[in-house]
Amino acid sequence: MRGGRLVRMCAGLLGAAFLSAVLAAQEPTPAARPRTPRPNMQAMNEALGVTCNYCHVPNPRYKDELDYKSDANPRKRVARLMVAMTADINASIPAAVLKASREATEVTCATCHRGVADPRPLPDIIGRVVEEQGVDQALAHYRNLRAQYYGKDAYDFSEPALLNVARRFVERSPEVALALMRTNLEFYPSSAESYVLMAVAETRRFDDGAAIRYLEKALTLNPAHGLAQGYLSQLQQYRKPRRP
Repeated sequence: MRGGRLVRMCAGLLGAAFLSAVLAAQEPTPAARPRTPRPNMQAMNEALGVTCNYCHVPNPRYKDELDYKSDANPRKRVARLMVAMTADINASIPAAVLKASREATEVTCATCHRGVADPRPLPDIIGRVVEEQGVDQALAHYRNLRAQYYGKDAYDFSEPALLNVARRFVERSPEVALALMRTNLEFYPSSAESYVLMAVAETRRFDDGAAIRYLEKALTLNPAHGLAQGYLSQLQQYRKPRRP
């Protein structure tokens, strides 16, 4: 009896060992599990136009050093999520564009950020500052960004940028639109579109005389500007009957 019991115990132990070996073989090894690649921190800094202290906090124990292990700065968590999101996007691109992985375009931090920490289009940034802080602060911010980033692949400082912001305010805040267009004319003095939008703003303030002068200036710069021609014709025709 004792021998039979011993045989059964050995058989049970062997069976358990065999099952453990099978299960271990089915589990992927740590090296085989997919992992988010370690980011290139230098490339991230250049893509956002920042330095390491943008995400890392100072080390309290050592002067002039950063605590790279600390998660006290919430931007560090955002960076991790953005890196993971970028990896997910790149994993899905080949199937979306019907190309092999080696042929698909890869998304990087610079794809959206273009060397700036805030990747929103310039009209959105300036428009938000107008809403929250007023047009004077918005124009100061525009000038600062222009001084820092003009000529780089960062923000669009072309003629339409402030025009697009002014169009959002011309109906409800014509004074804001006028201030934006005066600044635009500093950089683009031949902008007929700026003068046309200023004319529209003046009509919202019931100053048809100023509107006509702006439209005439626009047509001096661009005699074929159809919108300016139409507005000017209407104002000249209806100027006398109109009253504030």
